[in-house]
Amino acid sequence: MTDGRVAWLVKAAILCAAGMLLAGCLGPQPVTHPAALKAEGGVLFVPFSDRENYYYDSQEGVGIAEAASEVLRISAKRLTPVPYEAVRGLVRSSVMEESVDWKAVGQAAKANYVVHGAINRIAWNDPSEPSIPRCIFTVTYGVYDVAVGADIYRATRSGRYPFTLVADKGVTVYEMGPEGLRSRALIYIGRVVSRTFYRATISAAENEALSSKEEQLPR
Repeated sequence: MTDGRVAWLVKAAILCAAGMLLAGCLGPQPVTHPAALKAEGGVLFVPFSDRENYYYDSQEGVGIAEAASEVLRISAKRLTPVPYEAVRGLVRSSVMEESVDWKAVGQAAKANYVVHGAINRIAWNDPSEPSIPRCIFTVTYGVYDVAVGADIYRATRSGRYPFTLVADKGVTVYEMGPEGLRSRALIYIGRVVSRTFYRATISAAENEALSSKEEQLPR
């Protein structure tokens, strides 16, 4: 084969690859999800309960609320996270009845929306890959509209972290260590919850790992 023929084949291969890339044919493409809710104002993320702990008592629930608040502050334009500590006593006062007056909580916090929910499941290894440390989770939550006086949205999200095999942004679960994995996983779950309020583009791997059941409620 002549040098000219080789050069032509190389050029053709490069052009073909570029065309495939532009056409989205080289691997799965990112997925864009619109905001589930179009909202403005203040959002209060109440630390989730879990199977053994009430609101504010679950360390994982507090971590998720902190992460969701910070991600919302950075990512949403017309929404502001509202500090959740100020209404801790009001929420906790309902522990015996296990029924919270979310309207009173929202008004006391000066929030337009209250996100409340539960950690249904959180585990730190994957039954399908028991040798690999990984967070497996399911959370269920509602968004309460203080002006309406009712929940306007409910969702259940299930997924895993990391959502690729063993790493996130080049850091493996073994490099993270148990505390690093826990911290990063709670931040990730907070981000998943926070994305209810804004448009987000996520990787194909993350999209495949996430399972969601959503319900828009009448206002």
